[in-house]
Amino acid sequence: MLLLYTASCMEVEVVYALPTEQKCYRFEVPPGITVQMAIDLSKITQAIPALQTPDLLVGIWGKRVTLERVVRPNDRIEIYRPLLIDPKKVRQLLVKTERKGKKRSFYPPR
Repeated sequence: MLLLYTASCMEVEVVYALPTEQKCYRFEVPPGITVQMAIDLSKITQAIPALQTPDLLVGIWGKRVTLERVVRPNDRIEIYRPLLIDPKKVRQLLVKTERKGKKRSFYPPR
């Protein structure tokens, strides 16, 4: 893939949050590239091989988008991790533990 950088380049950011740290890559890209292309240019998939999958869940500023969406200047592309537990299940467990008068500690230890 050959990309020509011109004076009209725009800055974007690709981020991925791990349980213990956050990976953040800020760089310039030419206009018209997609979210997938920006992720590839960021080299984040080389730093975190688990992200080398075609079914990534991504968003821009907290709003889900597809990998084909064209990025805009100053977009923050967020790569989401899969949920460990369903939020609805968490609420149900909270209610059960509070009714029994127990401490809220149903999350698995890290």
